Amino acid sequence: MIVAAYLGAKVRQNSGAVTKEQTMAENKRSIILMAVIVIAVIIMWIL
Repeated sequence: MIVAAYLGAKVRQNSGAVTKEQTMAENKRSIILMAVIVIAVIIMWIL
């Protein structure tokens, strides 16, 4: 899902439909989402 969102953003960026600020916001959301998933996996592994 994260990869699909990233690739979709890249396609839109290449077509010129997305500004740099929008791309940076999408990248920030993706990084936060990945961090939350990693933290959840670590917590489940500990428990």
